[in-house]
Amino acid sequence: MKDNKEKMTGMFTGWKDVASFTAGQDLKGKGFMTTTIVVAILIAAAMILLNIVPAIISEDTNIEDSNGVIDSNEIDGDVVEIEEDGKITFSKLTGVYIINDTDYSNEGMKEAFGVIEARCKNIDKFDYVEDMSKINLDSKTKLVVKVTIGNYGNLELQVLIPQGSDVTESEADAFGAILTNSIAESRYMLVELTEEESAYVGIPSYSSTVATDEEGESLGVMITKILVPMVVCFLMYMVILMYGQSISKAIVADKSSKLMEMLLTSVKPYAIISGKIIGTVGIALAQIFSWIIAGVIGFIVGDFLATQMNPDYVNQIKSIIDLMNTSSNGSAFTVGAIILSILALVVGFFMYSVLAGLSGAMISKIEDMSAASSIFQIPVVIAFLLAYFGSVGSIHSTDTLFVNILRFVPITSPFLLPADILIGNMSILSGLVSLGILVLTCLLLILVTGKIYKNKIFNQK
Repeated sequence: MKDNKEKMTGMFTGWKDVASFTAGQDLKGKGFMTTTIVVAILIAAAMILLNIVPAIISEDTNIEDSNGVIDSNEIDGDVVEIEEDGKITFSKLTGVYIINDTDYSNEGMKEAFGVIEARCKNIDKFDYVEDMSKINLDSKTKLVVKVTIGNYGNLELQVLIPQGSDVTESEADAFGAILTNSIAESRYMLVELTEEESAYVGIPSYSSTVATDEEGESLGVMITKILVPMVVCFLMYMVILMYGQSISKAIVADKSSKLMEMLLTSVKPYAIISGKIIGTVGIALAQIFSWIIAGVIGFIVGDFLATQMNPDYVNQIKSIIDLMNTSSNGSAFTVGAIILSILALVVGFFMYSVLAGLSGAMISKIEDMSAASSIFQIPVVIAFLLAYFGSVGSIHSTDTLFVNILRFVPITSPFLLPADILIGNMSILSGLVSLGILVLTCLLLILVTGKIYKNKIFNQK
C-alpha cells in the first residue's frame, strides 16, 4: 500500500512548477493584460450607465412633483377620482392586504398608512397579514402591498396585482403613488407616535407595481428565471471554446518542441499535462473573475450615483432579485447559492479544459491540430445546444423533466448549474449532488488524459 501511494504521488510530482511556468507564459502573451483591463473598464462603465440612465429618465417622469404632492391631472381619471377635499374614489379597488416584511410592528404601520385609509371612500379596510398564505384572493377587487426595507434604509412598497384581478395596472400604479404620497404627508400629521411608529413615516419610500400569477410570482421573475440561464449558458459556451482551444493547441504544439524533451527528464507526463491545464485554467479564471468583479463594482457605484441623483429611483434589478428570493423560498441569491454557483462555474470550466487537454493529448503531430480542435468542439457544441434549447423549451416551467436530467449530466451541467443554483431554479442539495458528479467526472478525465498523453509521448499503444 505504501508503494502505491508513493507511485501516485510521483505521478503528479512537479505539476506546480509546470503550472507556474504555463501561467507565466500566458501572462506575457501579447495584449493579455491590456485586453483584461480594457474589457474590465468597459464592463464597469456599462453597469454604471445601466443605473444612471434609468434614474435620469425616472426623475423626469416621476408622478410626484418637487413638493411630494400628487398632481390630480397626472392621475388617470378613468380609474381614480380625487375630490377637492382630498377624498379618493377608485374605479375597481375595494380592499388592500398589507404584508409587513420589516422588523417593525404592524401598529406603527397602521398609523402611517392611516392617512390614505381615511382618504379612500370605497376601500373597506386595510388587512395586515404575515405572508401570501394568509391572503384570500377570491375577491377580484383587492390588491396586495408588500412592505420591505431597502438597502439604503428606504421604505419599499411593492403593489402586487393578483391573477385574474379586475384592478388594472393603471389603477394599481395610481394607488401606489397615492400611498407613497400619503406616507410623506403623515410625517407632518402624526406627531404623537412612539419611536418605532415614527420610523415608518421618517424614511423615504417608493412603490412599484407587479402583476402576479397564481403562485404570486411576477412575470419579471418568470422571465428572469428563463433568461438568465440562457445568457449564462451562451457566455460559458464562448469562454469554453476560446480557452479550451488554446489549451488543446498548446498541448499539441509542445509535443514537437525541444522543451518537452527537457521536461521529460525531470517531470512525468501526468504532471506535465495536469500542470499545463491547471496553469491555463488559473489564468483564465482570474481574467473572467476580474471582469465579474468589475461588473459588480460598476453596478454598486452606478446604483449609488443613481440614488444620489434621484432619491426616488427604483433599481429594477434589485427589485427582481428580492422578488426571486421570495418566490424561491429564500434560496435565490443567498450566500450559499452564490458560493455554490461559483464552485459550479470553476469546476465546469475546469472539466471542459481537461477535455480540451484530452483532445490535444490524442494528437501526435502539429499538422493534425485542426483534428484536435474538432474532437474538442463537437461535444461542446452538442452540450451547449442541448442546454440552451432546453432552457428555451422550459419557458412555461423551469422544472421540466428534460432540463432536470440535463442538470445532472456532466457534459451539460456546466452550462446550467451556475445560473440555476444562483437564481433558485435548483435547490442547494440538488446543486451539491450535480457538482459532486462533475468533480468525479473531472478526476476520471484527468487520469484518462494523463494516460493517453503518456502513451503518445513514449509511442506506447
